[in-house]
Amino acid sequence: MFAGPLKITLTEDSSYVDLDNSKPFPGPSDKGADVTTGFMLPTQDLYPPKSGNVMAVSSPDGPEPTKADCLSLIQKNGTYTSGKLTSGTRLCLQTDEGRIAYLRLTAVPTRKALMFEATVWE
Repeated sequence: MFAGPLKITLTEDSSYVDLDNSKPFPGPSDKGADVTTGFMLPTQDLYPPKSGNVMAVSSPDGPEPTKADCLSLIQKNGTYTSGKLTSGTRLCLQTDEGRIAYLRLTAVPTRKALMFEATVWE
């Protein structure tokens, strides 16, 4: 395992996070970012700042996905966005540097904050 689970909170001022960083932390810029959210958009979702079908929704039931589970989900069901977010939403993501990440929302997203835990594998 590379890192995690790490608690990450995105806000209006820091809505981007680089999951390839050894200590991922939210920032205001998309430079190197792997995932972001738009707080002013009609629906709040997570998506990669660059185009690509690198995200997949994992089932809310059962055990948390492994790296292999996430890779398989992305290869079969990869999309550009998470879709509607709710507390407990589970997502798999491939980072810009090819790492596989697992994200689980830990709180109901609001227009001020979006909180999740992230695990990133080499």
